[in-house]
Amino acid sequence: MIYSLTIIILTVLALLFTHARLVAALAEKQGYTGLKPYAIGLIPGFGLMYYLKAKTEKPVEKAEIVALFKPSAILKILFVYAQLALVLFIVLLPILYIINTDGNRYFFIPTILVFFFTHQSLVVSVAERKGYKGLVPGFMGLLPGFGFYYYLKMRKSLRNINKDSLKFVFNPSNITGTLVIYGELILLGIVVLIPIVYVIGASLSPLSGIPSTIIPENPTLDNFRFLLSGSGIYDGQEVTTNFTSWYWNTLQIAFFTMVFAVLFITGTAYVFSRYKFKGKKAGLLMILVLQMFPSFLGLIALFTLFHTFGLLDQPLALVVVYTAGAIPFNVWLIKGYLQSIPKELDESAKIDGASKLTIFFKIILPLSLPIIGFVAVTQFMAPWMDYILPSFVILSEENWTLAVGIFAFIEDQTRINYPAFAASALLVAIPITILYIAFQKYLIEGITAGANKG
Repeated sequence: MIYSLTIIILTVLALLFTHARLVAALAEKQGYTGLKPYAIGLIPGFGLMYYLKAKTEKPVEKAEIVALFKPSAILKILFVYAQLALVLFIVLLPILYIINTDGNRYFFIPTILVFFFTHQSLVVSVAERKGYKGLVPGFMGLLPGFGFYYYLKMRKSLRNINKDSLKFVFNPSNITGTLVIYGELILLGIVVLIPIVYVIGASLSPLSGIPSTIIPENPTLDNFRFLLSGSGIYDGQEVTTNFTSWYWNTLQIAFFTMVFAVLFITGTAYVFSRYKFKGKKAGLLMILVLQMFPSFLGLIALFTLFHTFGLLDQPLALVVVYTAGAIPFNVWLIKGYLQSIPKELDESAKIDGASKLTIFFKIILPLSLPIIGFVAVTQFMAPWMDYILPSFVILSEENWTLAVGIFAFIEDQTRINYPAFAASALLVAIPITILYIAFQKYLIEGITAGANKG
């Protein structure tokens, strides 16, 4: 059935494009050019009537018009489009087989996309070799078959072109390479997008269990209402949550960690990069050695210190640990960047009477924005992702951070709620996404910053 339907559609398209080509040829004889004649020619019957009755832009003899409608001329055009339809049918055969096979339906859309984008890429390559650039070749490449015919037969080359360059476009190795590239890109896109789509679908599920489908049958926003309002009905029982408190706690910790970490790290790196003093080399070496030990090795010591100083169950006390833990690695990173800033700027400012603090805040900091932006984003993200430390030192539920609270949705057997877990994951991603978009310029520069010196 599907094969017959495809053949009928391709036959109709071949006849339709033949009609459009005849209309365009007639319009060209009468002095009309451009895409408009082809667009009108896609309307069966009307296109011919339109240009036969339209006023001619230039003199045309009746014999020329009659020659256009000779059976041999029509058959010649029809033969060209029939060939294109046959080639397209051969290309579509594996896709049609996939559609017609019950076990492989999920491969239909990716396969279509691979062939579709490969076709577009080849059409754009042909257009560029003939001197056509911009968005138009890309749009023409979206029309299967017609894009090739348009640039190979209907458009004149804007520059001298070597036939071998066009042959290279249709070289089997080039086509295969293009197919492989788009196949890899689409496969990578599927691997990345399927978990995201599943999480979005799970967050809309009305049930508390693990969703069995990507898109739920009866999507609802009740999970988001439950998180933001603090209560909801699941399986006939009322359930409460402190999600907004967890969110506020984590947001405060992340913000203060970002501010203090940037100030302490930048100040320390500035001292090590600009001044000479006893113990400088030993200090840098000690900082380097501290990076070798994972932070969770000191959990027992941290718990003891928090208990001794009365900091247990105090969310903001985590700022001290996060800030101190960020110093070793980032000091080396920013130090290398600061050493690339000429010391002559400091000396010029000193001659003008600037103090050390003025030099630091008005000269060094503005010039260090790329690396500071990178450090700020990474330090802001740390509290959102950390589970181990808050779970040790934060005891009461209302003082939990997001990582601890969200994990309770799937860890605590008395209140398992996978849709709420998925919805909270989406809400957690909002500030991090906004921060990444706002600081993406500095992130790109900061990733490689500090690697040139130091």
